[in-house]
Amino acid sequence: MLLYSPEDVMADLKRAVQLEPNLSGAHYALGVAYDRMGKVDEAMVEFQKAVELDASDARSHLYLAEKYANSGQPHRAISAFAAALKADPENVEALKDYAFLCLAHDEERRWREAKRALETAIQIRPNDPEILMNYGYTLFLDRENDEAIAHYLRSIQLKPDWALSHYNLGVAYYYLGRYTDAVGEYQSALAINPGDVESHLYLGLAHYQIGDTQKAIAEWQQVLRLDPNNQLAQQNLKALGAY
Repeated sequence: MLLYSPEDVMADLKRAVQLEPNLSGAHYALGVAYDRMGKVDEAMVEFQKAVELDASDARSHLYLAEKYANSGQPHRAISAFAAALKADPENVEALKDYAFLCLAHDEERRWREAKRALETAIQIRPNDPEILMNYGYTLFLDRENDEAIAHYLRSIQLKPDWALSHYNLGVAYYYLGRYTDAVGEYQSALAINPGDVESHLYLGLAHYQIGDTQKAIAEWQQVLRLDPNNQLAQQNLKALGAY
């Protein structure tokens, strides 16, 4: 038997905010209660009030960041994660999510910020395959290909069934001119995720660089079966008289 109903708890939390309207923690607690009731909009209002009153309230910044990310507002999420990390700079999950969003939605301007965040994360959690893979990607963007490959390999060692790590390793090999190695990694990625258009596309490119034109054509034809409007596959096949 519950001593307090959810309505009683909510009434108490609202009363606490009325009594202490400038207390960040009161707004945070009320926001949590709203969130648990599925009242996301009301929760967002309370968490926003909490951070306005106390910019160092990492918990409220993180809540806002996650909700922004989940509602298709990546740039607002990035800003909220940055604010959370200013208050709690060693929060590994926040570092991971912040870096991912920077790379996924604002790579051109923010990949160096992502790299710095992942450098911190990797010191705290050195055997996290996602951190290793994403850090490897920032190293690749920084043209540190050998270091990128080392981190991709470590990520794969820890999580061998992750297609994206194999794909990224294939890309790094490709840009180093190691086309045979690239073929192997793209094939590994496709063994895990056969419908990945990018892996088929780049596997075709690697085959072409090796001189295996028929295998390249077969991969680009597969790209068009998966993505009939893929212009790069169309162009490559036209150049070879196979489209």
